[in-house]
Amino acid sequence: MLRVLLGSHEAGERHQWRQWLSEAPLEVVGLAQDGQEAVQLALQLRPDLVLLDHALPVLDGFRAAGMISLAVPGTMQVLVGPTDGPETLRRALRAGARDLVPRPITRDQLRQALIGVAELRWVAETPEYQNNTDL
Repeated sequence: MLRVLLGSHEAGERHQWRQWLSEAPLEVVGLAQDGQEAVQLALQLRPDLVLLDHALPVLDGFRAAGMISLAVPGTMQVLVGPTDGPETLRRALRAGARDLVPRPITRDQLRQALIGVAELRWVAETPEYQNNTDL
């Protein structure tokens, strides 16, 4: 089971995401109401995945994702926000996010995005990866 940290400034949204993910092979281990708390919880909890709203207060989702990428490199991140053009996607990628999910988000989109990103972790367990990386 993969461990997930959720970050949104809206309590209702955090609750909804947690509820949606309760039916997936994902365990929500933490909830953050702003970007600074998300970074601190990521350092403390070391989740496998972090889901961040782009418009978090204190540190926005992009800045928080960048800090988490540096501080907890094994943690993969997904941002939820506008997909209004290539600059937003570039900003998400520079921050270390593995996906940018547009709003409004549905339960299926959220679960598919997180599970799709999580599958990248499983690549390291394949013989092909081990053969090609000499591990």
